[in-house]
Amino acid sequence: MLPPERVLSTPLRALEFRNLYWVLPSDSLAAVADVMAHRRARHLPVGSKGIASAIISMRDVAKAMLERGESWRSVSVEEAATSPPLALDEGASVADAVGLMSKMYTGSVLVTNNGLAEDMVTEEGLVRLMVGMSFRRRVHEIMTLDPRVVEPTATARDALAEMISGNFRHLPVVSNGAVMGMVSMRDLVSTIAGGRLGLGDPLLPAMTADPLSVDPSASSEDAARLMSSRDVGSLLVLDAARLVGIVTGRDLVLRVMAKLIG
Repeated sequence: MLPPERVLSTPLRALEFRNLYWVLPSDSLAAVADVMAHRRARHLPVGSKGIASAIISMRDVAKAMLERGESWRSVSVEEAATSPPLALDEGASVADAVGLMSKMYTGSVLVTNNGLAEDMVTEEGLVRLMVGMSFRRRVHEIMTLDPRVVEPTATARDALAEMISGNFRHLPVVSNGAVMGMVSMRDLVSTIAGGRLGLGDPLLPAMTADPLSVDPSASSEDAARLMSSRDVGSLLVLDAARLVGIVTGRDLVLRVMAKLIG
């Protein structure tokens, strides 16, 4: 197991989080949603040639879906993007990135070289870094207790509205106290964008049945390993088959990594 301090002190230039895929201010949200689905990305820089004017997020696309209805597809990136770009020089450390993401409560930071963006630190990338590290924190210490849930009869619009109002991206689907599955903002947006689900339709086509779960006593590194290996952003926390919480990539970054840097 690697000591966390060693990883947190690593300069960003020594790591590769993900190759950037740029979108233009004039691009449509339909095109953005397609890119996000195929690249499994939640944040895309807006601009070109290493200069970003904004960041377009999956949350921005979801909000446009709710506010514009069927016309969301023709909304431009320039109209929808709400986040200014945050950036760090490649000489900054992983700890610097974690600290900035925690302070600004954001899921990504651009990595620049001579002022030009060349990479992006994301929550998913940080969770991958946590694999093999020892934090001595248990899931029950960092999970969100008694998470909001949604019924299987709820519509896609209901679920997206709940996520946006609560500032989260994952909802357990529960019927008569029993967990049926999990629905994420990513799956809702991509299913709607693909024409397989309407905003007024029941959310079931976007639901993941038998979602991954973890015991409250599991370690934070076990949770990170499971999320990373299965490419998911959250895990249900079950105690004797009873839903007691949810742990997400953001929980791991903000409640584990960020705590180490003060």
